[in-house]
Amino acid sequence: MSRSVATALLAFTLAGCAAFGSRPQPLSEEEVVRMTKGGSSARTIVERLESTGTVIFLSASDIVRLHRDGVAPEVLDWLQRAQIEEIARTERFRYAYGPYYGGPYFCPGIRAYPHGPWRGPWIGCY
Repeated sequence: MSRSVATALLAFTLAGCAAFGSRPQPLSEEEVVRMTKGGSSARTIVERLESTGTVIFLSASDIVRLHRDGVAPEVLDWLQRAQIEEIARTERFRYAYGPYYGGPYFCPGIRAYPHGPWRGPWIGCY
């Protein structure tokens, strides 16, 4: 391989790594509260959540606490919808890729790997 080809490959690799690392970080609960108390509108917060791909898994008490902290109902609805969509996406993935991810591939209707991905179908269905 010539030196210019190797240099070009290195440049493309580094550029790809730099682009991958520049993705915005998801927001935390604290940042959502901070934006709310800072005067950001619900629409602005939702747009920021969408652009960062934020999914925050919230319990009922977390939602109540965020509501008490002044987070708008539109933001709370969006957070809950994102959580439900993420759970559905994960379940579709598990079902599609079988028992290695907890899906019912070898035993329809039953999770074949309740203890992690390394127990094989040779151990039997549960």
